[in-house]
Amino acid sequence: MNGNPRGSPPLSKLLSHKSKQNIGESAMNAVKQERYENILKEFREIDENGDNQLTFQEVLNFMRKKSNGEFSEQMCKDLFSSMDRDNDQEVSTKEFILTYIEAEEMLNQRILELKKFIGDNLFLQEDYKKKLLKAKKDQVLQSNDIMVDSVLTVTVIEGMNIRVPNIIPYIELICEKQIIETNPQPWDPNPVFKECFTFRIKNGTDELQVILKDSKTKKIFGKGYYTLEDLRDQMKKDVLVDLVDVRSSAPAGRAHLELQWIYNKVKYFEVITEQITDEICEAKGELTKYEDSLVKLIQPFGFLEVKGSLIHDSDKFLSRKVENMAYGIIGRNVQWKLLISGFLASFVLVSVVHMFVVPDFLNPCAAIYGILQSTKRMPLFSYKGFAYFLSLLIIYDLLWLFISGRAYPRSDLDFQYFGVVLTLILVAIKVPLAAISFKFGVDGAPV
Repeated sequence: MNGNPRGSPPLSKLLSHKSKQNIGESAMNAVKQERYENILKEFREIDENGDNQLTFQEVLNFMRKKSNGEFSEQMCKDLFSSMDRDNDQEVSTKEFILTYIEAEEMLNQRILELKKFIGDNLFLQEDYKKKLLKAKKDQVLQSNDIMVDSVLTVTVIEGMNIRVPNIIPYIELICEKQIIETNPQPWDPNPVFKECFTFRIKNGTDELQVILKDSKTKKIFGKGYYTLEDLRDQMKKDVLVDLVDVRSSAPAGRAHLELQWIYNKVKYFEVITEQITDEICEAKGELTKYEDSLVKLIQPFGFLEVKGSLIHDSDKFLSRKVENMAYGIIGRNVQWKLLISGFLASFVLVSVVHMFVVPDFLNPCAAIYGILQSTKRMPLFSYKGFAYFLSLLIIYDLLWLFISGRAYPRSDLDFQYFGVVLTLILVAIKVPLAAISFKFGVDGAPV
């Protein structure tokens, strides 16, 4: 199906057509002109007092009347704010028409993206089906359910906060008696490696050892471990491994790695093929919905409903992004309720300590409200509203960090540094907390 239903021309140049233009110029201009006149007619029907300006109440009254009261006030607020481009609390005819054009362009763009996504994934699906058939034919399993020539892939991305000065750092990896080293890098607290290695795994019971060494002296300055059991789902994981000084047990920094262990290709390709199939089915459903919306767009007042639906769909898209990031870091079995509870508890603890170092009551109040909201004792705001409020607090914290150097005298540098560290920790907690709250606001909180 083409992007426009039944060859209907797009209205990206609609505003250049005057309402009294000669319709007989061409068939395309005639269709454009008719749609333009229909939009103006719709505008006048919503405009109760006839002042050529739509207020929020007028739009709300009309949409509720049209939907038999099912159109919520929050949905109308989202719709109205998307139309009110100059934020003067009124929608002009130009803004009304621009909303129509924007909805049409968004639909066409999304339809093209979905068609490309489906085509690419159909090709990918066939490729993985061939790999699955080959794996079923060639794979040989050992008694421990690990295939012969099982592979652990390790990408050493970077070191982080290396606390050992004046060394030429490199990372040594050890797993099942195999030793691999990265290339040494010049001294930097965050040295970048970006090197990929593979290990042959037979037993799967050993841990991956991650060792920080100095290229000049070959001394060990930090060591960390990662168990292969955490890679049993065979998906790629982005992980941080804490490195500890073997002599003093003091923190020596972190290693940022990307890990994947393929120990059963048949199971792996089955899961991947199933995921791709699900994504294709979901995309086809979305494509049908968007194509129906494009047809509905040219119906009387259809674009107002379509625009509201697009706003909701953009929220769903962001929610899926949050899900995918969590799956990439934690794995497919994410305990969302436990996750948000952990972040909320950390938020309360750090914000209370932060309050005694930095004059700040907003963060503790937000943290306490988050706890009350999660227990459904004070549902004053929606989860999405709480996410927006956390975003404002993040901006507030970053502004404080920007000006904090001028707010304290030189004699208080240690005290100031402690406040800066606590603020950075708060920001690090609130970013994922805001993302999870937004997801709950869109999809609903787990019971």
